[in-house]
Amino acid sequence: MSTRIPTAKLTLTYPIYASDFDPFSNDLLYVGGGGGESRSGVKNKITLIDTSKRHEIVQVIDIELSTNEDSVQNLAVAQSDGDSAVVFAGINSSSADQKRGVNQHLRSFHLRYPKRQARSREAQSEPSTQTSSTSPAITPLSKAALFTPSTATVNDTYQRVLRLAPIGSKLPRLGAIATGFAPEGEVIVFDATTSKPNRGSIRQRISLGKNKEADDVDVVATDDIGYLVTYCCNHEVFLSKLSADPNDPVKEPTSIYETPLPSPASSPRLKFRFVRFLTPKLIIGVLNLPKRSGTELFLLEVDVKSTTATVILRKTLQKRILAATTFAVRSLPSPTPTGNIQHVIAIGGGNASITILTLDHDPNEPRNLRFWQHSFNRDLHPFEITSLAFSTFIQPQDPAKASAQYLKLVSTSMGNTVVVQTLPLIPYPSPVAKREPSDAPVRYTLVPPTSIKGQTPFGLSALIAIILVAISAFLLQAVIEIRGATPEILGAKDWLSDSLREKIALPWMFDDHIVLTNSMPPLEPRVRKAYEVVKEGIETGGDDIKAASDEAGRQIKNAANQVKKSAKHQHHKIRDMLVQRAEHLATQLTSDDDDEEEDDVDDDDTPLFSNVYGTDHVEPEAGSQDSESFKSKTIVIKDVSSSHEHELDTELHHSQEDLARQGKVRKWEDLGSHEKRGWLRKLEDAGIWAAEEGETVLKGIFFGELAGAVAGAIQG
Repeated sequence: MSTRIPTAKLTLTYPIYASDFDPFSNDLLYVGGGGGESRSGVKNKITLIDTSKRHEIVQVIDIELSTNEDSVQNLAVAQSDGDSAVVFAGINSSSADQKRGVNQHLRSFHLRYPKRQARSREAQSEPSTQTSSTSPAITPLSKAALFTPSTATVNDTYQRVLRLAPIGSKLPRLGAIATGFAPEGEVIVFDATTSKPNRGSIRQRISLGKNKEADDVDVVATDDIGYLVTYCCNHEVFLSKLSADPNDPVKEPTSIYETPLPSPASSPRLKFRFVRFLTPKLIIGVLNLPKRSGTELFLLEVDVKSTTATVILRKTLQKRILAATTFAVRSLPSPTPTGNIQHVIAIGGGNASITILTLDHDPNEPRNLRFWQHSFNRDLHPFEITSLAFSTFIQPQDPAKASAQYLKLVSTSMGNTVVVQTLPLIPYPSPVAKREPSDAPVRYTLVPPTSIKGQTPFGLSALIAIILVAISAFLLQAVIEIRGATPEILGAKDWLSDSLREKIALPWMFDDHIVLTNSMPPLEPRVRKAYEVVKEGIETGGDDIKAASDEAGRQIKNAANQVKKSAKHQHHKIRDMLVQRAEHLATQLTSDDDDEEEDDVDDDDTPLFSNVYGTDHVEPEAGSQDSESFKSKTIVIKDVSSSHEHELDTELHHSQEDLARQGKVRKWEDLGSHEKRGWLRKLEDAGIWAAEEGETVLKGIFFGELAGAVAGAIQG
């Protein structure tokens, strides 16, 4: 249940098919149903319910009907004066009577209400019945057969629809009924001011023809024309005009709208389920999609003079409601004849859900309309909803002094349940919120128009979201293109100034001739992991040393292989040389593991492989095995430029003999500031070093041009 809407529930002893509020006393609700003509033991009843409390509803009176006749299929309160009411109901005669050609399907009852104090006491005790000695006076008034008797062999005709014109008109109130399962369908319009309708009360008889039925019917009174009657049959909506004078001739109804033919022709066609008047010039209808695949609302603007209609608005409801099974509308009137009106609409779905919507209607802008969803409720009933009905709202004389106003919605089900939702109404504009006197009349709304105006239609919201996503994707593409993460598609680098391009722009990382330092797998974490493995093995001692050294060798080899796979530049980069030096060290480490078991290990935490990464290092003592290993792995960078082009050569030497044959070289640490700046420029121009790598990677590397000095430099 929705937590926003006060809701009360009551379970009766019979399945319920019909419901209606007393139009002059919204606290009183009638429901009807039963087990029909059967021996199931479920009685046929009409029950009066007190709904004055928002969170509790109680039975007041049960009207027990004959179990030899059908159950109540529909009902409506025709007349009420506050103390009593006349109720019309659709109840078929017994099977025996129908076989004789008699079916008195339209019944009327008179009920005298108990006093409010007595009603409250009765609600606290067991509900009274017609046979109770203390019950109010309940009198069956009449039984009438208004439909044309059928001579067909099989006749299962029943009163499918009962609808009364809304109260408030100066004209006499009319009612309309329609057949169900009749060999030839009919719509009957009759005088509802009488408490005992009969054939003499009929104002219009509309014959639909063989195997045709009216799925729904409605009637409304108009001061200038008289009455308008609308009904729907499968794929068409009809309109009939009826004069206020009973003696005037009756015109045949006119088809004002028909659902378009499907494409292809073999596809199922949309089918009308409900039609109701919102105003004499505005009809709302419900279409069920084929195969219970959804429901659609539509609005027809009616030209009464020409008896034509135009669809001005459509809305597709949520697919999860499957199909509309019940429908109700109520208009919240304006205090002025030409003022705005808010219509409240309720749709019962095949999934036992209730959707409540509003529609604001400005007579000055008749086509400026939009549906707004107020609420969606599920699990109100255990079975499919059988009826929906709104209470009648009567505008208070002085809204500023009036108490809180409500609109009630009742729903019933085959599961014997009755649920009443009390919808709070809001005065608009609010009398309390007015800071300055205003002549604008106050009307009541379920949803204030100001909050509706502040809402963004879903389509516009979706469009804005799509635009924002597109802009974000465009900007993201530009950024990653500038940083070299994708090939150039937008040409975003050309948007930058020369100075900014030099600072932040990078070539595509997978270009055949480019390898970015930042795109290479990080080597240092893997080398440090290898160091930790060896250190742990040494501290453990024994057989763990060999296993640790093997694992360290594998770690360094994996790191070197991954970096080596990424290097595609035509020159050897600084980090490439470091990788090769790491490979050589890993090979030596694996082959010399037996010697490492016999070495004395210092307890300090000096990283054994820190110089592999070209960082600051502590050289081993002269003459030690580590010293010889270190000396045999040296990077030399030479300037081999000619007069025609600038070129550097990078080499990795593993023996002192190779180094001795090189020209005069010096370590990076021994170069002067001026020489360092020159070499940095040469390295960067040659593409074998980038500023973001820093100068740390250059420590321990030899630079030079002449041969003969390398051996001395290595020896110290």
